[in-house]
Amino acid sequence: MEWDTDYCIQEDSKIGTSTYQIVSAMLSEEAIRNLRSAQNIIRLKSKYEGERLEAACRRAAFYGNYKDGSVKHILERELDKNDDLVFKTRGDQLSTAYARDIDELIGEEVINGNICAN
Repeated sequence: MEWDTDYCIQEDSKIGTSTYQIVSAMLSEEAIRNLRSAQNIIRLKSKYEGERLEAACRRAAFYGNYKDGSVKHILERELDKNDDLVFKTRGDQLSTAYARDIDELIGEEVINGNICAN
Protein backbone atom coordinates (compact mmCIF):
# COMPACT_ATOMS: atom_id res chain seq x y z
CA MET A 1 0.00 0.00 0.00
CA GLU A 2 1.55 3.28 -1.13
CA TRP A 3 -0.24 5.67 1.24
CA ASP A 4 0.41 3.85 4.53
CA THR A 5 1.58 5.46 7.78
CA ASP A 6 5.28 5.21 6.91
CA TYR A 7 4.66 6.93 3.58
CA CYS A 8 2.69 9.72 5.28
CA ILE A 9 5.45 10.36 7.82
CA GLN A 10 8.07 10.35 5.08
CA GLU A 11 6.12 12.82 2.93
CA ASP A 12 5.15 15.20 5.71
CA SER A 13 8.75 15.49 6.88
CA LYS A 14 9.62 16.73 3.37
CA ILE A 15 7.06 19.53 3.71
CA GLY A 16 8.21 20.86 7.07
CA THR A 17 8.39 20.44 10.82
CA SER A 18 4.89 21.69 11.60
CA THR A 19 3.35 19.38 9.03
CA TYR A 20 5.37 16.53 10.48
CA GLN A 21 4.18 17.49 13.97
CA ILE A 22 0.51 17.39 13.01
CA VAL A 23 0.64 14.20 10.95
CA SER A 24 2.77 12.40 13.53
CA ALA A 25 0.36 13.40 16.29
CA MET A 26 -2.56 12.07 14.25
CA LEU A 27 -0.84 8.78 13.52
CA SER A 28 0.42 8.28 17.07
CA GLU A 29 -3.18 7.96 18.30
CA GLU A 30 -5.27 5.33 16.54
CA ALA A 31 -3.26 5.28 13.32
CA ILE A 32 -5.86 3.28 11.40
CA ARG A 33 -8.63 5.71 12.23
CA ASN A 34 -6.53 8.84 11.55
CA LEU A 35 -4.71 7.62 8.45
CA ARG A 36 -7.27 9.17 6.11
CA SER A 37 -6.87 12.57 7.79
CA ALA A 38 -3.08 12.35 7.50
CA GLN A 39 -3.43 11.47 3.82
CA ASN A 40 -5.76 14.44 3.31
CA ILE A 41 -3.17 16.83 4.72
CA ILE A 42 -0.51 15.46 2.38
CA ARG A 43 -2.91 15.71 -0.57
CA LEU A 44 -3.30 19.43 0.13
CA LYS A 45 0.24 19.83 -1.16
CA SER A 46 -1.02 19.14 -4.70
CA LYS A 47 -3.43 22.08 -4.46
CA TYR A 48 -1.37 24.51 -2.36
CA GLU A 49 2.34 25.29 -2.22
CA GLY A 50 4.41 23.45 0.35
CA GLU A 51 5.28 26.71 2.13
CA ARG A 52 1.61 27.58 2.52
CA LEU A 53 0.79 24.11 3.78
CA GLU A 54 3.59 24.35 6.32
CA ALA A 55 2.38 27.79 7.45
CA ALA A 56 -1.18 26.48 7.81
CA CYS A 57 0.05 23.53 9.86
CA ARG A 58 2.10 25.87 12.03
CA ARG A 59 -0.97 27.98 12.69
CA ALA A 60 -3.14 24.94 13.43
CA ALA A 61 -0.50 23.49 15.76
CA PHE A 62 -0.17 26.83 17.57
CA TYR A 63 -3.85 26.61 18.48
CA GLY A 64 -3.67 22.87 19.21
CA ASN A 65 -6.04 22.04 16.37
CA TYR A 66 -4.73 18.83 14.80
CA LYS A 67 -7.49 18.18 12.28
CA ASP A 68 -7.17 18.02 8.51
CA GLY A 69 -10.33 20.09 8.08
CA SER A 70 -8.81 22.89 10.12
CA VAL A 71 -5.66 22.96 8.01
CA LYS A 72 -7.79 23.01 4.86
CA HIS A 73 -9.92 25.82 6.28
CA ILE A 74 -6.82 27.89 7.06
CA LEU A 75 -5.61 27.44 3.48
CA GLU A 76 -8.98 28.20 1.88
CA ARG A 77 -9.38 31.40 3.91
CA GLU A 78 -5.72 32.29 3.31
CA LEU A 79 -5.17 32.66 7.04
CA ASP A 80 -1.71 31.20 6.56
CA LYS A 81 -0.72 34.45 4.82
CA ASN A 82 -1.63 36.65 7.80
CA ASP A 83 1.33 38.00 9.69
CA ASP A 84 -0.84 39.37 12.50
CA LEU A 85 -0.34 36.23 14.55
CA VAL A 86 2.98 36.24 16.33
CA PHE A 87 4.05 32.75 17.28
CA LYS A 88 5.60 32.89 20.69
CA THR A 89 5.32 30.92 23.84
CA ARG A 90 2.10 31.75 25.56
CA GLY A 91 2.59 33.76 28.70
CA ASP A 92 5.90 35.32 27.70
CA GLN A 93 4.69 38.89 27.87
CA LEU A 94 1.65 38.89 30.09
CA SER A 95 0.70 42.27 31.41
CA THR A 96 0.46 42.78 35.15
CA ALA A 97 -2.14 45.52 34.76
CA TYR A 98 -4.92 43.29 36.09
CA ALA A 99 -2.87 41.26 38.53
CA ARG A 100 -4.20 40.98 42.08
CA ASP A 101 -2.51 39.72 45.19
CA ILE A 102 -3.81 36.64 46.97
CA ASP A 103 -5.42 38.55 49.84
CA GLU A 104 -7.48 40.57 47.42
CA LEU A 105 -8.66 37.44 45.62
CA ILE A 106 -9.50 35.26 48.57
CA GLY A 107 -9.80 37.72 51.41
CA GLU A 108 -11.48 36.41 54.50
CA GLU A 109 -14.52 37.77 56.26
CA VAL A 110 -15.82 36.62 59.62
CA ILE A 111 -19.61 36.17 59.75
CA ASN A 112 -21.12 34.87 62.98
CA GLY A 113 -17.81 33.35 64.01
CA ASN A 114 -17.31 31.52 60.67
CA ILE A 115 -14.52 32.43 58.29
CA CYS A 116 -15.90 32.96 54.76
CA ALA A 117 -14.05 33.73 51.56
CA ASN A 118 -15.10 36.88 49.72
